[in-house]
Amino acid sequence: MFSKCIAKIFALEPAATAVECGVIGAILLTALVCLTLAVADPVFSADASSLGSTVVSAQ
Repeated sequence: MFSKCIAKIFALEPAATAVECGVIGAILLTALVCLTLAVADPVFSADASSLGSTVVSAQ
C-alpha cells in the first residue's frame, strides 16, 4: 500500500522498489520531525511566557 502511494505521488514507473520507498519514506519522516521541532519551540515559548505572566500576576 505504501509503495503504491509513493509510486503514484512521485511518478515512479512502473512501480517503486523497496529501496526507493525506504529512501523516500526516510526523507519524509525526517522532514516531519524537523517541522515538528521547528514549530514546537515557538509554541512552547509563547505558552510558557503567557503562563509565566499569569503566575506573576496571581502573586
